[in-house]
Amino acid sequence: MSLTDGSAIAPETDLPGKTIPDELPAIARRLKQLGQDLSSGMADQLELLVRFDSLGRWKSSGSRHCVAWMNLEMGISLALGWDYLRVGRKLQTLPITQALFRGGKLTWSIVRLLSRVADENSEALLCHTTLNASVSDLERLCHEYRWQHDADQNGIDGESAGACNRSKLDHSAGRLLVTATHS
Repeated sequence: MSLTDGSAIAPETDLPGKTIPDELPAIARRLKQLGQDLSSGMADQLELLVRFDSLGRWKSSGSRHCVAWMNLEMGISLALGWDYLRVGRKLQTLPITQALFRGGKLTWSIVRLLSRVADENSEALLCHTTLNASVSDLERLCHEYRWQHDADQNGIDGESAGACNRSKLDHSAGRLLVTATHS
């Protein structure tokens, strides 16, 4: 019963360095630090999950696939588990993104977006752009970037694609891209 009623959990004062600050600037600093720590840990977790999957270590548990193992052993939903593996695998091809994520400079939300559009040719510019953008701005930019990439893949010539890109890239996304290229 002690686990369900909370009596087995140490009081907040018994956890060294874990007190909750009272002052607004200290709260903001603590939140940012926790976010960086979570991002860094998440980068490690994704790399380990991809390695665990590639080694097939989940098979000994009787699970049908790694995501089923994650669901049972880690409490991760199936959809999120597949997303973790997709992003983790993509990070193996994006060294800048992986380093920034591991350093706590990029969040899961940002890395997830970048993994959908970045490649070896665009990664550096996109990562540079993310350092000065909100997640919402980056969502718009990635959507437009992906649309442009799809147009390029479908054989629209450079002039038409450029015209399409100029007409589709909204003002805030364009401003982000310009800011990143001139920084």
